Amino acid sequence: MNLKKSAKEIGQTVGKAAVDSVIKAGQKLLQIVAFVEKNTIVAIKMATKMLAFIKKSMKFPEKVFKAVRAMVARLAKVFRLIVTKVHEVMVILNPIETILQVIDRLKMMLQLIFKWITQVSGISNGVKKAKALIKKSVKMLKAEAKQVTELVKEVNKLKPA
Repeated sequence: MNLKKSAKEIGQTVGKAAVDSVIKAGQKLLQIVAFVEKNTIVAIKMATKMLAFIKKSMKFPEKVFKAVRAMVARLAKVFRLIVTKVHEVMVILNPIETILQVIDRLKMMLQLIFKWITQVSGISNGVKKAKALIKKSVKMLKAEAKQVTELVKEVNKLKPA
C-alpha cells in the first residue's frame, strides 16, 4: 500500500504541475496569437499603403524613394517581431514537453492507479508534433526575416532616377 500512496502523491504533484504549465502556456499562446494576428494586419495595411503611395507619387521619385525606405524598414521591424513571437511559442512548449516526458516515464506505474494517464500520451505526441512544426516554421521565418533585412539594405542603396 505504501507504493500506491507514493505513486498517488507523485501523480498528483506531476499532474498539478502539468496542468498549471499547460494553463500558463495556453494563456501565453493566446497572447502571442493575438499579437501575431494584430501585427500581421498592421503589416498588410503598411504594404497596401506603400503600394498606394507609390502609385500616387510616381511623378516625384525622390519622395517615393524616401517614403519606401521608411516603410520597408517599418515592415521589416513588424516582421521581425512576428518571428520573435512565433519563436516564443517553441520556448513555451519546452517545459510542457519536459513535464510530459516525466509523465511518460512514470506512465507504466501510474496507469495502474490513474486511468487518465493514457490520455496524456496523446497530448504528449501532439505537443511533440506541434513543437517540430513550430521549429520548422521558426527556421523558415528566420530565413524570411534575413531576406527582409537584405531587402531593407537593397532599398536603402537605391537612388532616385
